Amino acid sequence: FNLSTDQFGNKKVLKLNSDFADVKINGNYSVLELPKSLEKLMSNYLPSYFNGNYKNVAAQNFEYNILFKKNDAVLRLFAPELTIAPKTFIRGKYNSISNSFELAGVSSKISYQGIDFKNWNIVAVNSDNKLQLNSVCDKVQFSDSLSVGNLMLCTDTHDDSLNLSLEWDNKTKEKYNVKIDAFMHISSIKKMQFKVLPSQFFI
Repeated sequence: FNLSTDQFGNKKVLKLNSDFADVKINGNYSVLELPKSLEKLMSNYLPSYFNGNYKNVAAQNFEYNILFKKNDAVLRLFAPELTIAPKTFIRGKYNSISNSFELAGVSSKISYQGIDFKNWNIVAVNSDNKLQLNSVCDKVQFSDSLSVGNLMLCTDTHDDSLNLSLEWDNKTKEKYNVKIDAFMHISSIKKMQFKVLPSQFFI
């Protein structure tokens, strides 16, 4: 593989080109400070859970993209229960100063612990008071005989609360679709309240 780093003023460019993935990170970032910075971001939406001291966290402002290639050998070593299809692509940007975050991903197939997610897409974006995530998948295969089709997951996170909507529709001759709405409120790290709201089941 080939790893290169350049710096232009306060902006850094990291490029990794290899047989298993191509990665590019461009901007002002600190890898060691990133987990704490993301906690600070989440404290805007779940302050009762992410309630640490974030006053001296280094600023982050960067864009990134990751293109997965043939990665079986690497994943077998570091994450043997995970497989990621070649041409899976993830991109996004993060600015801790303006509290802006974007993530988008697409994959023909991702498998985890024997469950296959086929034609998967994800988009996550935030505003001043809300973090939204939407993910769709053409088919989730649990086994040879059990699967769900046209899966869609949507979440809104704000004010120590998470609104969740999960639905699927196999679109078969026999009607089989489900829409589940739920709500979770977090009072502290140890106290959470979860409710299933009125939902629909057609089987």
